[in-house]
Amino acid sequence: MAPTTSLEPALTFTRLAPGSVAPVPGVASLVDYRTERDEPRVHRGLPSPWLTFIISFGEPVPTAPAAALVGTAGATAYDVLVGRLHTSPAYIDQPSAQSGIQVAVHPLAARRLFGVPAADLVSLTEDGEAVLGGVVRGWRERLGAEPDAHRRLTLLAGWLAERQAATTAATPARPEVAEAWRLLAASGGRLSTTELASRVYLSGRRLTTLFDRELGCSPTTAARVVRFDRAVGIIRDAAVGGIPNLSAAAATAGYADHPHLDREFSRFAGCSPTAWLREEFRNIQAGGHRNGVE
Repeated sequence: MAPTTSLEPALTFTRLAPGSVAPVPGVASLVDYRTERDEPRVHRGLPSPWLTFIISFGEPVPTAPAAALVGTAGATAYDVLVGRLHTSPAYIDQPSAQSGIQVAVHPLAARRLFGVPAADLVSLTEDGEAVLGGVVRGWRERLGAEPDAHRRLTLLAGWLAERQAATTAATPARPEVAEAWRLLAASGGRLSTTELASRVYLSGRRLTTLFDRELGCSPTTAARVVRFDRAVGIIRDAAVGGIPNLSAAAATAGYADHPHLDREFSRFAGCSPTAWLREEFRNIQAGGHRNGVE
């Protein structure tokens, strides 16, 4: 196990060695988190190309589509939640102490892990028990009672693999959609709908219809989210070593210029890159979609 790293006085992260948890098809990361702070805070959960699956071992996780709704009837809170693909931030009310496991799921794995296509997750966050069934309640209790973080992750990885093996008869996503998503991800979100459609031998209109049915968004929107997520990763990594060059980050991620990056941040994050860094950097879950404990 790697040594504990302190990012702020009351918040520590611990990470397991890479590869210490067996990979699960369709799962980008399994992260065990345990944090303590002097005061509660609100975290801005950014859009990404992944579905979010969280099992909380403490209080239910309250989320809202706007910061002003946190702590009001406009927020929802679940012990287990599944988050859809989204194009605006999710605001998460974080208590001074929290623990749980967060899983990043490939959207095309939703049918086999959750029993429905990603497009059927219509709310920003949904009750994980309603999606996965009552069995998840028992797993939450079992994982929460396990004192060892590595063991918790291993158990959850095994359960997720078993779910996929048990749903091999589930109708898969259309191969054209799967290939278009692969091409889009590989390009960093730089391919247009017209180019994607031509590569999978469909019209742009037909591909857009299939994307919406499977993922709940158009290829154009998916491309923008993929590119935004890449920009976030570039900025996050650069900020670890000092003040990032946002113009260089914009160019690397495929934006026309720094103002273009600012506009996309305003749409997807609700703030500028500079404001996001100032607000969130101390709470960035280092590494994002990597297996481990944080």
